[in-house]
Amino acid sequence: MKEPRPPLPLHVEQGPGRLIIRWPWRKEESGTWLIAALSVLTVMSGLIAFELPPLLPFDGAAMRPAGIMLLSVFGYCALACVLNETEISVQAGMIEVVHRPLPLWPRRLVPVSEITQLFCRENLEHSEHGTLISESYSIHIELRSGRKQRLCGKLWQAEQARWLEEAIEEALGIEDKPVAGEAFKMRLPSKYVQGPDKAE
Repeated sequence: MKEPRPPLPLHVEQGPGRLIIRWPWRKEESGTWLIAALSVLTVMSGLIAFELPPLLPFDGAAMRPAGIMLLSVFGYCALACVLNETEISVQAGMIEVVHRPLPLWPRRLVPVSEITQLFCRENLEHSEHGTLISESYSIHIELRSGRKQRLCGKLWQAEQARWLEEAIEEALGIEDKPVAGEAFKMRLPSKYVQGPDKAE
């Protein structure tokens, strides 16, 4: 029986005792956002480089090093949000989370033996007037010590987060149980990874 495909843009590779899932950080509208960000960077770079007195309420020469640093950080983060992807691999008794190609967050390694549960959380950001600005989902783990840690984020749809949670739980042979603060209480009706292969 053919397994249901994962929701886009999740990409899955699977083999005996191995599960790899990756997805891009960007949303569909990221191209437009990148163009806008680069336009702002271009204008600000011009102000700093040419020190246009009428438009700068401060000494352009004195602020140039700080301005260049801020522009570099902002530009790097903007490119990372558009170009980067997250990859989770479950193999050799470890869960590894890496972000590439631009390093922004360090690699994470978590021993499978320390994990007792995975769960999703919904992350909502509102304006001061209560308008919803952004909505995303993240995957968290509960350790044998009772501590809860964020494993990864940048999931823009609920079905992506729920699919990812259940796929990893099934690969590890973890029985799903309710966790306080999780976004979803009901599991999807179908299995999404083959076999009961459990990472050793």
